[in-house]
Amino acid sequence: MRVMIAALLLGSCAVAGAHYNSEECHPYYAGAGLSVAWNETIAHAMHSMTVQHLRMFNPAATVQNSIPTVDRNSKTIPWELLPSAPDMPVKENAFATPAMNLIDHILSGMGHGHDGLGIYTNGVERIVHEFHMRDLYERVLKIYQTLPEPLAALCDCLSDTASNGINEAMKVYKFVIFEHGIHTGTFPRLVDTASWVEGKKVWAPWYEKSALYDVAVYLKCATAGTDINVLSKSGRAEQGSCKTYGCDPSYWDPSRSCQCNAQCDQYQNCCPDYQQTCADQPSCRKFGCDPGHWDPSRSCQCNEACSDYDNCCADYWSRCNDALEKPDAPLQLV
Repeated sequence: MRVMIAALLLGSCAVAGAHYNSEECHPYYAGAGLSVAWNETIAHAMHSMTVQHLRMFNPAATVQNSIPTVDRNSKTIPWELLPSAPDMPVKENAFATPAMNLIDHILSGMGHGHDGLGIYTNGVERIVHEFHMRDLYERVLKIYQTLPEPLAALCDCLSDTASNGINEAMKVYKFVIFEHGIHTGTFPRLVDTASWVEGKKVWAPWYEKSALYDVAVYLKCATAGTDINVLSKSGRAEQGSCKTYGCDPSYWDPSRSCQCNAQCDQYQNCCPDYQQTCADQPSCRKFGCDPGHWDPSRSCQCNEACSDYDNCCADYWSRCNDALEKPDAPLQLV
């Protein structure tokens, strides 16, 4: 069951006088297939972001990244935010493996008041939290690598975190209670097998495909920098037909009177000749969503494993994600 509150559902465009419920950004969020709680899923993933984690997505990431995160010196809600994710390299090298050096790094910070987990969080909880975030980013990365470059307008909306609800969700985020440790939030204190089983249930919503997809889209915008190669076909004549626009399963242009992408029937904005011109294009709209079906003759797939093999159809995340998710099933961390 989802535990995220679907509050502050919609964000804003980065335009003068806009705020997070601005209707100017609604079509971009819907067209990108974001979940109703996208600001919370993104806030959760960014609350412990560092330059080192960002370099998973863009090796050129620096401290001038403009990705807000929680100031790890904060001690009370609402948390103070840093304007950019900090540089926090693992400097410890006493051990032979990266994993042990990371554990050394985590435990060496206990009691120093700058790791964001407070003085009451025990060593197991500190290690688990760091590895949880790294595991989450690995899962997000698989989706991130399948995404096309996003529309510039969508990125404008998502990057306006001060107004679109992301910062507000991060300021009151209660998963990690910096003053008293994560056990005082919804995550249990880890003392035995039963508490770990309960902890995985608490984490399950953040591992849902819709939540991972939200974060991937945000990071696709946030890590692109000034040289972002946005989708643009503004040079095409606007004739209101797919014969003129062409069929592109993942392309959406808000300036057009109708669309020719795989999601247009969902948003009831297909061009009149869409069926005649584009119906044979490979898509989950055409194939249907089937969690266990793989067809080697297809150029793209609509099953649960397609993100692992980088062969999802362009409309998989918007069309099949809810159909394939099983939020109430126990989380299998493998």
